[in-house]
Amino acid sequence: MNISEDVKKRFFDKVEIPEDTSKCWIWTGSIGGCRYGGFLFNGKVDLAHRVSWMIHNGKIPDGMCVCHHCDNTKCVNPEHLFVGTQIDNIKDMCQKNRQRSLSGESNPQAKMTDLIVKEIKELYKIGMKTCEISVLLNINRSTIENIKYGRRWKHITI
Repeated sequence: MNISEDVKKRFFDKVEIPEDTSKCWIWTGSIGGCRYGGFLFNGKVDLAHRVSWMIHNGKIPDGMCVCHHCDNTKCVNPEHLFVGTQIDNIKDMCQKNRQRSLSGESNPQAKMTDLIVKEIKELYKIGMKTCEISVLLNINRSTIENIKYGRRWKHITI
């Protein structure tokens, strides 16, 4: 894969390389919602660390991911990158214990906060009934019961 000098210059204009080049090279260009850098390349936006891999190592094999040894999503240092499958990437994530917890309010689909769940548990503690809590907080009874019986929001204790 032949990448033009113009593209390389444009790319490296957005990279902060420390004096110790073995450390992370930080992408200073645009960052997407997934916390990875984005770079306009071949008419589309690609992830900056993938472009770095291509600049330094050539084409990424079909179906493969470019993964980080350093776990820094803004890093584009080719020494910190490796090619692997999505399964390799997931195994690496689990071995390093960096999988995201999607429980409670950190789950993007959560409709309640930890504070509301604590309030529900406090109301149970003082003797309120499920139907009373449901009316008071305008929350579905089954949701209240799932909290009461520990089927949901188990990580919240009072």
